[in-house]
Amino acid sequence: GAYTTYTLTIIPANCETFDAIKQTPNYANTEVLMGDMCEWTTSLGGFNVGDFAAYTTNLVRFRAPYQGSEEQAYIQSGVLSNGIKKLRFNWNVGGNETTTNWDIRILINGREVKRLGTTDLAANVMPEFGTITVENINEPGNFTIRFENHSTVEGEYISANKARFLIDNIIWENYVETKSLDENVDN
Repeated sequence: GAYTTYTLTIIPANCETFDAIKQTPNYANTEVLMGDMCEWTTSLGGFNVGDFAAYTTNLVRFRAPYQGSEEQAYIQSGVLSNGIKKLRFNWNVGGNETTTNWDIRILINGREVKRLGTTDLAANVMPEFGTITVENINEPGNFTIRFENHSTVEGEYISANKARFLIDNIIWENYVETKSLDENVDN
């Protein structure tokens, strides 16, 4: 008999716009809110419901450690399924943050997949957003997405609003391991 080989790859797209969030949590506390795709936890940050500076859409922001704190600000998804191949998101530095040494880390299941420094994050003028894409993550099964702000600020500052990093429209492609299917075809 003859053999035919088929390869089937399905990559659905997913997007978190934070539009499902209808309240703004306290900026300094850890909060958990339901987004479009899952629950999201933020610490030393907050979800903004169309009320931050010149922005009219929902977004998330999180700042650098405040006054020598060891705790890192973060946003983290709940458990998502079907793996992750690629991640893309819109970002802005949330203002004139010229004294910030940027250090934004992106983790999938606790594994760092991208680190963004000052040269990666040339300041966008509010309210313009840039786009960052992380390719070849290739994590199968269940996963979490986590963004951490390890940035530092030069000089003394007493405001809790330094080194704010804003994120909106997190989009990812599922990771589907490609499998070949050999089919015996009888003629």
